[in-house]
Amino acid sequence: MQRANLLLAIALGCAIWPRQAQAGDGPVFEWQQSNWRLELSLMHGVDSGRRDREEDWSAAAVFDYEVPFGSDAAVLDRSTFGFRLRPIMYYYAEEPDDNIFGAGGGFAMRIYSHKDTKSGFFGEIAEEVLFHTPKFEGNSTSFNFMSQFGVGYQSQKSWFATLRFHHMSNAGLGDDNAGVNGA
Repeated sequence: MQRANLLLAIALGCAIWPRQAQAGDGPVFEWQQSNWRLELSLMHGVDSGRRDREEDWSAAAVFDYEVPFGSDAAVLDRSTFGFRLRPIMYYYAEEPDDNIFGAGGGFAMRIYSHKDTKSGFFGEIAEEVLFHTPKFEGNSTSFNFMSQFGVGYQSQKSWFATLRFHHMSNAGLGDDNAGVNGA
């Protein structure tokens, strides 16, 4: 599942990479309308099936460079693509009593309810690669992929709030892969 998400993201990125717009072309980035977003994120762990992570929690800072699409397509004309940098992440694991620090980066895609202002309610998906120390219990690698799905609200005055589901795992690239889920 994780590998399929990553391959889908790479294919989407290649399809919309910035280029000179031509009449009738598909989606292109509208760089002149891009903006920075600062996100302060809190996550509460949820039971992941293989490991009880309900007492775990995480905090992070995320910088997102959000670029709108230019397109005639009904959904893409209200969408944005974000390049994300997570310079610091703190994760507290209750069992064992561990402090995990990490950093990473990736991308996000949002679809807004108001296409002209890119505001109002939105849905989003995001994928990031995280590097951390020490390893999560039940996970044999110091890197993980973090998939995120969420809904939120963007005001016209630039503040926003998002409710997300997070899933972190090494996508089966390590011997042990007990995923970490949170909301």
